[in-house]
Amino acid sequence: MRWRVQLIRFLGALVLFVGLLIWMTQWGPALGLQEPLQDAAPGIYWGMIGVFWVLYVLLSALRDWRLRRHRRQMALATQYMDQILHLQAPELMLAEDQPEWQQFYQVANQVNLQTHRFKVALDQKQADFDRLINHLPVGVMVINPDDMVQMANDVMATLLDVPIDSEPHSYLDDVKTFGLSNLIERTEANHHTHHAEIKLVQNNERPVDAYAVWIGDAQAGQVVVVLYDLALVRAAEQMQLDFVGNVSHELKTPITSIAGFAETLLNGAKDDPKALTQFLTIILKEANRLNDLVTDTISVAKFANPHPIHPEPVNVRKEIDRCLTMLKPRILERQLKTKVEGPDDLTFVFDPGEFEDIIKNLLTNAVIYNHHQGNVDVRYTLTDKEFQLQVEDTGIGIPEDDQQRVFERFYRVDKMRSRKNGGTGLGLPIVQAIVNRAGGEITLHSQVGVGSLFTVTLPVRKVPAAQSAPNQ
Repeated sequence: MRWRVQLIRFLGALVLFVGLLIWMTQWGPALGLQEPLQDAAPGIYWGMIGVFWVLYVLLSALRDWRLRRHRRQMALATQYMDQILHLQAPELMLAEDQPEWQQFYQVANQVNLQTHRFKVALDQKQADFDRLINHLPVGVMVINPDDMVQMANDVMATLLDVPIDSEPHSYLDDVKTFGLSNLIERTEANHHTHHAEIKLVQNNERPVDAYAVWIGDAQAGQVVVVLYDLALVRAAEQMQLDFVGNVSHELKTPITSIAGFAETLLNGAKDDPKALTQFLTIILKEANRLNDLVTDTISVAKFANPHPIHPEPVNVRKEIDRCLTMLKPRILERQLKTKVEGPDDLTFVFDPGEFEDIIKNLLTNAVIYNHHQGNVDVRYTLTDKEFQLQVEDTGIGIPEDDQQRVFERFYRVDKMRSRKNGGTGLGLPIVQAIVNRAGGEITLHSQVGVGSLFTVTLPVRKVPAAQSAPNQ
């Protein structure tokens, strides 16, 4: 292309040169010379020819210089605009001392500045949106019209049990459950939102509530997939069913005993004084067991829901002694040795009823599951930050596999011994519910045949000045 321009330029100069020669041949007669100008004044003739070609070369060089300079400016301007287009331009570009380019770069710099501001605002909004999506408790995936995943949050990756690439890729790389992929395909086909409860086969058939939401119009749009984890909901439903079943079973046993012995008495056993006393004793025992079961069931229901508490200073030693007094018949029956370690006047701010439930249930377990002539040790301490209570026994102990399950409702390690002694299987769940609601912790260390140690740690509560006790 460049050589064509040079050829055209040269031909134009050649035409001018021929015209100059023709014009100079007419100078001789016009000046009154008898000979042509090249013969009469060869210096002038050849000088004018030389000046012509010198001017041609100089003007061509000047034009080439200006053209190269213009092309360089055009290249820089093009590069600058391309950088603006791809959001990679510097914040300010300075032009050479040329009015036309200065005006261009002033406008371009303003466009670049506005683009930078828009990009910063857009990045901030995108970052806020990503944080929002990633903190949602539900799985979210956005699929574009090409079936490519535009974004997905961490919860979605957890539910699908696959690492989701941040780069665009087919959603089929992540979705392996037919029910979910079919839900997405239906939404893409008819441009309507669809909903279904699905079990994710890639995550141990985890139940999820799935929504495939169409966002767009009839021509174009995208699909937003939302998964809500139903595992905890289904577990809670199953727990409720198990609870109802266990309560029904536990209530049926003492009721059956009471009804059976009452019927036996009515059929004539009441006339035998010895049988009468024996059967009434059994009826009373089963009635007490039934009362304990109903009381503990009500306690479980109460602690599972918010309820008002009334914290006040409680004398720990007096509460422990009172519970030991209630358990004294069983302690004497097993010839157990009890030891309490802690300041006699120590007080701790807590709801008195809940504090009694903690101590009573821990001590009851320590007595029921202890060996004959065993030991029950109670220790308690108080610091500026926490109160700690330890109940240790030398009983049958708890197998390692059962140590987490002892806090489940109605779970018993030794069912025969528990029922024989009137245990309901709700004592430790009640203690754990109270401790957790108070922001504390209960731990268990146990060895089969050696004994168990329960440690309850509770945070210190502040009590109004009017209720303050000396040691608090």
